Amino acid sequence: MKLLYVIRQRRSAIIAVCLVSAAAYFVHGVLTRREYTTFALVQGFASGGSGPAGSPPTAANEDFNTNIRILQSSELAQSVAAKLSDADRGRMLAPYTSLFQMGPAPSVAQIILEGRLISPGPSALNLDVGFRHPDPVIAATLANAFAGEFLRRHDALNADKAKSMVAALQAAADAQQKKIDAIQSQMDELTQKYGVTNIDATSTTVFASAIEELNKKVILDKAKLDELMLRGQQIQQQVSNSKSILELNFIGSQSHIVALEQAVQAAADQLKILQSQGYADEAPILAEGKGRVDAAIKELNDAAGAAVKQVAADLEAAQNNYSQSVDRLTSLQKQTQELSQQRARFDALRNDLNTALQMHSKQELAISDEQTKTKLNEVTYSIVARAEAPPTADPLPWLNLVLHSLGWGLGGGLLALAGFAVFLPPPVEQHQEYERRRRRHRHFHSSSRRRE
Repeated sequence: MKLLYVIRQRRSAIIAVCLVSAAAYFVHGVLTRREYTTFALVQGFASGGSGPAGSPPTAANEDFNTNIRILQSSELAQSVAAKLSDADRGRMLAPYTSLFQMGPAPSVAQIILEGRLISPGPSALNLDVGFRHPDPVIAATLANAFAGEFLRRHDALNADKAKSMVAALQAAADAQQKKIDAIQSQMDELTQKYGVTNIDATSTTVFASAIEELNKKVILDKAKLDELMLRGQQIQQQVSNSKSILELNFIGSQSHIVALEQAVQAAADQLKILQSQGYADEAPILAEGKGRVDAAIKELNDAAGAAVKQVAADLEAAQNNYSQSVDRLTSLQKQTQELSQQRARFDALRNDLNTALQMHSKQELAISDEQTKTKLNEVTYSIVARAEAPPTADPLPWLNLVLHSLGWGLGGGLLALAGFAVFLPPPVEQHQEYERRRRRHRHFHSSSRRRE
């Protein structure tokens, strides 16, 4: 009952507080609660038709429903929020930090989710993507950001759809390509092994020509080897018979050997002349003449020995050349034989490769046809008109503003009532007198009703 007495005694002050609070909020709302709405116009184009109206109605409606789900998804809003700059974030949050803001300020994601607007256009392939915000620049920025992010996600959805449509065909084509690579690898291994570009009938001609050339070389190497072996035998025979190897024509006819023999003969003739002149055997001039003869003989013997060593070296080299020629000829003959055996395998691989290539070509054509069909059925979007900062604000929501003002007035009155009850309570005697009068008044009214 004390609260009712406070209301009775302070009703003028409480009503004044209610009216002031409501008026203050109303004036604040009229002056500051302005919102701006702007739209970015997005238009679709169906590749299978002549334009937006040329696409089948069912496909257009399905695409429109897909677009609405994209635009209404929280992932799209979060992506737009993540791409905002720090300056745009600050301008977006600024209007929500006023004195009359109840509770904590909303987050960027909440503002984006509450402010986005999606309106259908004249057809199912037209969309108006808009945004509402107290800052006109932010409204235009967010509307364009929503439209751009929608285009990116819709293009990605088209790409995923096209990829899924040809996934099975692409998998089969990839498996066929692996088969082609395996066959080609086996063919390359054969061609590298035998050193030819293609194992076919021409390979036999190439190998036959090479074998013929090697046969000629083997014959020549054999003839040279036989000649050198004969010379070696002649040298051995001369040595065993204690004869001079200079008597052999292939040694004695060499020009430097002939020159050395002539030098020995000249030194010997000069020594004979000295001896005929009656010089004693111990005479220095005879000793010098004998030395020249000995030196000429030694030089001749050294030259003969070098000639013998050269014959031995030539014989060893000829033997190596002959062995190598024989080995190459044997190897080439073996390869020719193996090549003849592998030709059937190579032909089978080539046939398999041709078949696999034809199959792969058909698969690639099927993939291309499916991709073309998918592109003809898909819808692509573009922004035909970007959002701009609107010059005028939206009409004020008068009913909503009045209701909020009444709420603020009621709240201010309740706070004033609580303040009067706690801080300015009525005197105890005055309150008791009020209660006695109230009870007396109730008793009087109850007695009058009983008499009646």
